[in-house]
Amino acid sequence: MAHALEAANYRNYITGSAQPKLSQENLQAVKIPVPPLSEQQSIATYLDTKCSEIDSLIAIKQQKIETLKDYKKSVIYEAVTGKITV
Repeated sequence: MAHALEAANYRNYITGSAQPKLSQENLQAVKIPVPPLSEQQSIATYLDTKCSEIDSLIAIKQQKIETLKDYKKSVIYEAVTGKITV
């Protein structure tokens, strides 16, 4: 249900231009499809698995970025101190 709520398009239900708002009345008018419980469980399991895989890949990429930043700092330091020539 949380994934369905996050994916819903509320654009047609929001009022106000300077300060957009979603009234309780408009929120109650939002149609959210509710599949059978077994299908909901299958969808949730699939999404949890995929989100976990994506989170893992993001963590790996962030670690690689940190390693490259450390390497960059090291190369700059060695170039500035004359230990290597560029």
